[in-house]
Amino acid sequence: MREIKFRAWDKEDEEYITWEQLIHTRYNQDYIRDNIDPSGPFLSFMTDKHIDLEQYTGLKDKNGRDIYEGDIVIIYHVRLVSDGPVHKPRRASIDWSVDDCGFRLVGPDVRSTNPSIYPASHLEVVGNIHENPELLT
Repeated sequence: MREIKFRAWDKEDEEYITWEQLIHTRYNQDYIRDNIDPSGPFLSFMTDKHIDLEQYTGLKDKNGRDIYEGDIVIIYHVRLVSDGPVHKPRRASIDWSVDDCGFRLVGPDVRSTNPSIYPASHLEVVGNIHENPELLT
């Protein structure tokens, strides 16, 4: 079973904040103060227009780094042809797919969209969609 963790992108401050920091954000404190429902703090994260909540995929890259939704990864793919192996790195972002009920790789040259089929040695986090969108072009 994979570990469930989140990180959050604060759209106003344009920075990532940890789960622990998220509990104490100005948005959440306002919600806690104005609502009695104990489920309110978590729900405020899910509906907060100032926060992009991103879930851990359960995967690590070749450097042991956690891979989150919103990360941009390089996929080191080895293809065998008659002359020998061909190494063709591809870039993709990690997204959640409602249709597939799971994480998927999204990129122009990505054939398999399921990131879990790749061993950790074939994936490397190089950025994220908020701080490095140019990596996908």
